Amino acid sequence: MDNSTKKNEIKRIQVSIYEDINAIKRLITQFNSGENVQFISDAVEIYINQLEPKIQKNNTLKYSYRAVEYDSDDDTYNFIQKQYVIDDIETNYSEHAVGVVSLKMGLDSKQKKSKVTTKETNKAAKPIMVIESDSEEEENE
Repeated sequence: MDNSTKKNEIKRIQVSIYEDINAIKRLITQFNSGENVQFISDAVEIYINQLEPKIQKNNTLKYSYRAVEYDSDDDTYNFIQKQYVIDDIETNYSEHAVGVVSLKMGLDSKQKKSKVTTKETNKAAKPIMVIESDSEEEENE
C-alpha cells in the first residue's frame, strides 16, 4: 500500500502548499507596512484559486476515507480519517466480475403455489434440492 509515487506526489503538493502559505504571509506583511488593499485581495485570490485546491488534492491522496460520523451513544460528532479502507486492500482473483447478478425476494404476485406431483401415485411430493458444481471445482478438490 505504500506507493512511492503517491508519497512523492504528496511531498510535492505539500511543498507547493507551504510556498503558497509563505506568499500569503508576505502579502499580509506588505499590507501591514503599506496598507494597500490590493495585497489582501492578492492573498485571498492565492488562497481561493491555488491553496484550497492543493489542500483538497493532498487530503484526497493521503486519506481514502474522510467523514464526520455521529455517535448516538454519547451524542458527539467525530471526524474520521483513514488512509486505507477494505476496498483498497481487497483483490479480486476471480475470472468473473464479483457482485450480485440477480436478487429476488419474496413471491411475485403473478406466481401461484403449485404442487409437485409424481406420475406414479399422483400424490403431492416434496420438492428436491439439487446442488450443482463446475467440473473444474471438483477436480481441484
